Amino acid sequence: MNTAEAEMDYFSITRRRRVSIDEEEERELEEYFNHSYIPLSNLPTPPLSSSSSPMMGLPKSTSDTSHLSAASSFLCRLVPQQQAKAEEVASFITRAGLDPNTVALAACILDSLSSSFVRNWRNACEKARSPEIPTFRSEPLKPELIVLGALAVAHSYLYDVCGEPKWWSDHVTNKAMEPRDISATTDCILKDIDYGLMSFTMEDLEEKKQDMLAKGEGVRSGKAVFMGGQLTPDEPSS
Repeated sequence: MNTAEAEMDYFSITRRRRVSIDEEEERELEEYFNHSYIPLSNLPTPPLSSSSSPMMGLPKSTSDTSHLSAASSFLCRLVPQQQAKAEEVASFITRAGLDPNTVALAACILDSLSSSFVRNWRNACEKARSPEIPTFRSEPLKPELIVLGALAVAHSYLYDVCGEPKWWSDHVTNKAMEPRDISATTDCILKDIDYGLMSFTMEDLEEKKQDMLAKGEGVRSGKAVFMGGQLTPDEPSS
């Protein structure tokens, strides 16, 4: 083998090794993304500031519990033509660890539902429960499902994540509500508001936060601030 042939053979071997390494790295990257990738919500991306609020989290005192109760009661009053249970809604907020902006946006969504929403919602859920779809049980539709759907839509929008109905069913409702009902509810909510999530401004969210506190017990000033991630009365200085 002459010098030229030796050089060509060297570069050929080197190139094959580089290609092999590149293919291995590509496979490793693909495996990494397959395991770590979280699908986006496919909803319009909100302003960056919308996800900067502290988490509402678990109540740490009686006062914290009262703020959570005020927020959940406020959401229940916004459900059209239905009477939802505040205690159950409060458990949703707690288990999902939802922040004040998410709860406020859910309130905006509920307040925007049309008079025909409940009828369309029931029809959508009944269609999802078609006999063609096998099931072991079929629980009656509960109004709390509408609040849960609004919370799921709000969370998906603000954090641009795909809110899997199974996660909301298993971890947030303790399997009290079926994934297909949650999926049908979120779809129905989005259709009813014409996918108009971008129409809600941060000013709208702040207004809903104030309304939540004003409807709660023990509020003297009628205004609120957020301290430690909780709705807190803005007491006048003495």
